[in-house]
Amino acid sequence: MTFSLTGGSLYLYTDGLSEGLARVLNLQDEPANVQTLIAKYSHLPRQQRLQQFAYEASRLDYSFDDLTILLIEDQGVSLAP
Repeated sequence: MTFSLTGGSLYLYTDGLSEGLARVLNLQDEPANVQTLIAKYSHLPRQQRLQQFAYEASRLDYSFDDLTILLIEDQGVSLAP
């Protein structure tokens, strides 16, 4: 299986991010919570974006589940000569 990011980003995360957001926002654990978070910080450089995601998910409670976020981005760099 292959796919192209075509200038986009792929976010992979554990349930600690989505559950933490749901707890902080007092909402159901839904993908839309993470999508909103991604949109909110999409203007930031990748390292700051990831730090903000972790902060937002844990800002009220640092004793929650583990949190892992993997970000893969297409930087638009061609490897072909």
